[in-house]
Amino acid sequence: MKTLKIIFLCVLFCAAKISTNAQTWPCGTNLTATLSGGTLTIRGTGDMANYTSSSQQPWASYQTSMTTLVIESGVTSIGNYAFRDCSGFTGSLTLPVGLTSIEYGAFQNCSGFNGSLTLPEGLQSIGDFAFYNCSFTEVINHATTPQTINTGIFGNVPISAMTLRVPDVSVAAYSVANGWKDFRCIGSMDVSGACNNIVYGGSAGTLRWELSVDGTLTISGNGAMPNYNPGYAPWSSYRTSMTTLVIESGVTRIGNYAFYGCSGFTGSLTFPEGLQSIGSSAFYGCSGFTGSLTFPEGLTSIGGSAFYNCRGFTGSLTFPEGLQSIGSSAFDGCRGFNGSLTLPQGITSIGSGAFAYCSGLTSLNFNATRAAQQR
Repeated sequence: MKTLKIIFLCVLFCAAKISTNAQTWPCGTNLTATLSGGTLTIRGTGDMANYTSSSQQPWASYQTSMTTLVIESGVTSIGNYAFRDCSGFTGSLTLPVGLTSIEYGAFQNCSGFNGSLTLPEGLQSIGDFAFYNCSFTEVINHATTPQTINTGIFGNVPISAMTLRVPDVSVAAYSVANGWKDFRCIGSMDVSGACNNIVYGGSAGTLRWELSVDGTLTISGNGAMPNYNPGYAPWSSYRTSMTTLVIESGVTRIGNYAFYGCSGFTGSLTFPEGLQSIGSSAFYGCSGFTGSLTFPEGLTSIGGSAFYNCRGFTGSLTFPEGLQSIGSSAFDGCRGFNGSLTLPQGITSIGSGAFAYCSGLTSLNFNATRAAQQR
């Protein structure tokens, strides 16, 4: 009898210990959260509850001691502030297939994560500040057509140190919001899920811009590029790290200040057939280009200061016959050009100082049918 009593007490003790270590709370109409051994598991079906502050979370008192988060298949929405300030989580986080939305501030200040974040196919919306101040090292995104990506979802996160792996998607699939960069994968994903070529990108009016990891900026699409203020083109923050510029056929105009101060470009500059005009200060201060510069047939105007102080060019400077105007200071300070310069017959206007300080040019051939004025 004494032995049975001891066994019975041991069973009670063990049950009490298990009960103490594992805690369960409701966190949605058909969802529960279980905390056991540092792992918080969300299971069931449907949407998680929304919370107005992190202190409302059922697991609020364990925000710094929970180490692993598991969200099982069946969960369709992660609520407002669901895991905000849960800084104890470490490692990676994989969100389940079937999840359609992540609400406002859901993972805000979850600063302990130090692995990857996997977003599932079918995810439709990510709320404001959802991952603000998180520390994921990479984002693997299988959501090819999210409907909404809002402000600051990765705010205060060192995006430059983050790898974003995504499938090839349409231009409209991602919006460039505060704290979010518009990334796209060119080509297919490899077997590990990594992009063959990761880029930053976005829209430029009717055009598309993409910056690949090797420093190549590509402008593609059909139509005219918008005009910008100095330093406000969408790629301006990378102006010293871009190395190659590719402007594809279909681009009809290069906007004002488009590549202002982009001093990282090296090598030759080639313009596509069909380009009609180059805006004011478009290449102002782009001093890294080398080689000759030839403009395509169909170009009619070059804006003022378009190539101001572009000193890296060497070789010839060649204009098409249909060019009509060259703006003031268009090539001011471009000292690398050499040989003779021939102005086309159709030119009607040459602005003040258009070729000032172009000391390498040896002669000027002027065959215009109407007098062009150069002051």
